[in-house]
Amino acid sequence: GEYYFDSFVVEPDVRVYFDGPVRLWVQNGISIADRAGLYNSPGGAENVFLYTNTTDLMYFGVYSDFASILVAPFASVSLATQSRWEGLIWLIHQTIISRYH
Repeated sequence: GEYYFDSFVVEPDVRVYFDGPVRLWVQNGISIADRAGLYNSPGGAENVFLYTNTTDLMYFGVYSDFASILVAPFASVSLATQSRWEGLIWLIHQTIISRYH
């Protein structure tokens, strides 16, 4: 289905499961906390589409797990250490935080 949100926040230790193809249109920020995940059954990343207009930094937490396509043409995204992303990300700037300095 198609869903429209002002913001989309997934709290720590939460798993979000989608049943079938889904498109999330988010006006403002998307935030995925530590140890959270987005999953789709059946199917893979191509069945979860996230779009946001935000210009803010979006944070995807430590030990988080995602299978989706993210389009954020005006945003920066920070992928924390130990997080896993399956799919595509299209944005203005990406930072991958390594546990090694």
